[in-house]
Amino acid sequence: EGGAGLAAPQVGVNIRMMVYCFDPENKKDSEGGAGLAAPQVGVNIRMMVYCFDPENKKDSETVLINPRITKYSDLMEPFKEKCLSFPRVRGNVDRPEWIEIEAVDIEGVPFAKRLDGIEARLFQHEYDHLDGIVFIDKLAGPVKNREQPAIDFLVRTWKAQGLEEQIGKAL
Repeated sequence: EGGAGLAAPQVGVNIRMMVYCFDPENKKDSEGGAGLAAPQVGVNIRMMVYCFDPENKKDSETVLINPRITKYSDLMEPFKEKCLSFPRVRGNVDRPEWIEIEAVDIEGVPFAKRLDGIEARLFQHEYDHLDGIVFIDKLAGPVKNREQPAIDFLVRTWKAQGLEEQIGKAL
């Protein structure tokens, strides 16, 4: 039944930490949502939380454990993205316009769902983090060249703060 291999790990403490780290100030932006993947906060599990809230409801976080994409559109859609891991960096990224996913929810229940539009994009952005991919990896050459000064600034800042280990993970 679609949920094989999707068992929820015992991550109660990690889920609480993720939701806590998911700063409410960053939940909303002009693109309709924001998210956070466990690896972004040093938690080595396949879990993400995002807020997609076209109706501006409060507390609409979606927590996904062991998510996977099962189908995706052949039609790619460009859209300007940004990332909490790379402040100041923006750029168009092509992604499938819809996806079908399987995951486990915060209650440990496996489910399948089709995501479209901005929610599909938001999921894919966070999903990439789970696989060690960041959105700057997906920027086209000219766009990445334009954003390189901001990326270089971040690298210098991280080095000055003694975060050399994080540079390799982020880049």
